[in-house]
Amino acid sequence: MIRFFFPLFVLLIAAFPGHSQLSRLHIVTIPNNQQMGFPIRFTINGHSFKLKNGQCLEWQVQSDSVHIIMDDRRWVDIASGDLHLKAEADIYIRVFWGWKENEKKRIRLLGEAVCKSCFDEYKAKCKKELTE
Repeated sequence: MIRFFFPLFVLLIAAFPGHSQLSRLHIVTIPNNQQMGFPIRFTINGHSFKLKNGQCLEWQVQSDSVHIIMDDRRWVDIASGDLHLKAEADIYIRVFWGWKENEKKRIRLLGEAVCKSCFDEYKAKCKKELTE
């Protein structure tokens, strides 16, 4: 009986590994934001960050998904654009003040996933790079 169930148990464990993956997040804020003097506050999977305009952040997270929640609601009267992404090896993100996809032109804090070439273009404008 054990000869039958033990190999079956081992095969089931091998077939369904944990989906937790190490992701490298590359985050950029651009210096020509709409709200120049205000830092951008957000959380990534529960860890708080505060970046000034023109700063870049590289951070690693071990998870099956990445949740970037925009916390800064000082000047925002509508919901901000939070990001919920599937974990990948490298994720490139731009966070900024703007009015994208907003018909009333109300400014809000946004985050968007960008391609590597777009990220490199934004990163060239970075004044300071942070790693954690």
